[in-house]
Order: sequence, then structure tokens, then C-alpha cells
Amino acid sequence: MTKFYTDAHYNPNTKESTFGVHCPSKGYSHSGHLPGNFHNSGQAEYAAIDRTVNIVKDQFFPHAAPNSRFEVHSDSVHAVDRWNASNPSSGGGNIHVNWSPRDSAGIQNADKQASDLASK
Repeated sequence: MTKFYTDAHYNPNTKESTFGVHCPSKGYSHSGHLPGNFHNSGQAEYAAIDRTVNIVKDQFFPHAAPNSRFEVHSDSVHAVDRWNASNPSSGGGNIHVNWSPRDSAGIQNADKQASDLASK
């Protein structure tokens, strides 16, 4: 199982958001801007999950062994619950979205990626 951690950084003044992704087992880190103007951090967290799932589908899933399992972790329980209710079988059931605590190392690294990009 390969774990990816994602976190969003939301600026309530500008309504702009960035996100970060970290996958320790693959040595992979990424950050990017999220499209659109969000009204709250929950929307940005959901968009970060969506972007991360797409990164897994596009960049990692095609090269994985059959029946490989991927997990995307977010620190937003509401965004995770919303994602799972709307997308019950991501990646043919091989990509699962889970909650991780804010203080986990993976989430902290993803948060740093998002925050560093937001401060540029």
C-alpha cells in the first residue's frame, strides 16, 4: 500500500488556495495552486483531495502492479467524508481516501508544501 498525504492552505482574504502532496515511500512531493475562489477551507481541502487522487491515478496507478492499493490521507474529516460519499470506488476501488491527524508527519509535510507555495 502506498500512502499519499495532502493538505490545503486557504487564504480567507483573497479566497485563493494552494495544496501540497507528500508520499514518503516514493520520495514524492508536489505543490500547486487550486483553481477557483473558495468560500471556506473545507472547499479547499476537498479540492486538494480531488487533485491528489488525480495525481495518483495519472502518475502512479498506471505503473503499479495489478491490485496495488493507494491511500490518500487528509486532516479534514469533513472533506474525507464528503469525498467518500461522492466517490465510492476511486481508481476501481484501489484508491482509498482516509483521515489522518493534523500532527502526523505526512500531513505536516504536505502542509509545508502548500504553505511554502502560498507565501511566494
